[in-house]
Amino acid sequence: MIKKLLRLFQQRSAFSQPIVLINTKSFGLAAQHKGTWANVLGKTEFVLPGFYYWLFFRRVKANELVWVKLTSRYKVGKKSNLDYFVRYALPYINQPFRLITTDGDSSVPGELPQALVSSLLNNPYLVTWYTQNCSDVLVSKKFRAIPIGFDFHTNRCGKIGLELVSLLNQIKNGASDAKPRQEQVFCDALLNKTSTTRAELFESIAANPLYKVPTERLNQLQLWQQYTQYDYVLSLEGNGIDCHRTWEALYVGCTVVVLSSELDHLYKGLNVFILTDRKALQSEDLASRLHHFRKDFANHEYQNQFFSTDYHLE
Repeated sequence: MIKKLLRLFQQRSAFSQPIVLINTKSFGLAAQHKGTWANVLGKTEFVLPGFYYWLFFRRVKANELVWVKLTSRYKVGKKSNLDYFVRYALPYINQPFRLITTDGDSSVPGELPQALVSSLLNNPYLVTWYTQNCSDVLVSKKFRAIPIGFDFHTNRCGKIGLELVSLLNQIKNGASDAKPRQEQVFCDALLNKTSTTRAELFESIAANPLYKVPTERLNQLQLWQQYTQYDYVLSLEGNGIDCHRTWEALYVGCTVVVLSSELDHLYKGLNVFILTDRKALQSEDLASRLHHFRKDFANHEYQNQFFSTDYHLE
């Protein structure tokens, strides 16, 4: 219990000031209705008892933001926070409101029970549903896909929250003073060979000079520094359909290479090169196409705005 409390207070200190850059916790902290700070900053799989939703979430005023922790429980067919919000709070809300679901790997709406999704989308007071891991934005005009963004809540190199933001910005700002980047695709995503897909990808590109796969695991600081040394970074799906690597690499100036997925719509206007499938990684003209894509990318102002939490909630 003491260890748990110490962790929570450490998290609260680390997020004591607003973090502008997109991240799961900042979306939660931006909402008027989120339970308690311990709910937002606590572990991803934490589920609030139904009573708390009745207590903290039912008195919503017009156009206020309501944040519900997504969790990853829907991936394995378990109930989670949205179920309790719909049961214990939604019937009492009689003002227009906006819903945010972040912090977890469940796909929305794809892995949620259809009845749960319908209860929310058919509610006349729900104006907008902002969610990460949005698997089908076309299901309803109420959906707004938001990126998973950066992971500032996990202890990385002994730092969390504001300290990690400061470290990332130092690396980003130092990138312009570094030597020219190598025109290769950096592939730290392929270090995890416990995944069959990633092991197969590694075998298919291991001998291709376009790709640079590190020989050993790197800590987060080392990874961010490595990103600034390459023009391109390959980013694959994480535990959910989105991945922190995508946004970290974009932020420090890389062109991110991804495989086509349900998130293609989210990358529109960004320095993200979308491949149709895994076979395209072996395309003979890929190096040339990447070069021209990076050279021609000019949407820097929009991309800089895209990294702001507030931008996605406007």
